[in-house]
Amino acid sequence: MCELVTDEMVTRGALEARSWGVVSKHGEWTDSEAQQQCARDILEAAAPLIAAKVLRDMASELRRLDDGRTGGYYDAGRHIINRLDARADRIDNR
Repeated sequence: MCELVTDEMVTRGALEARSWGVVSKHGEWTDSEAQQQCARDILEAAAPLIAAKVLRDMASELRRLDDGRTGGYYDAGRHIINRLDARADRIDNR
């Protein structure tokens, strides 16, 4: 299971699929377990892309705030920005 997908996400996804009347490839849903699995599969496919975008958005916002000063906290902030970008790259390259 993708570590980015929680049980709450799966439950909400399954409820949303049900509200849209989504059916499985075999026809109507026969049980909520099928809905849960469908929601989990969809979320596991999308969650890494969403997480990578959030990390990149965070890095971009912090980069925008960088005023060019150096030393201590400023250098640490740039290090954090680089780590956010690197983590997003790792997620994208899975």
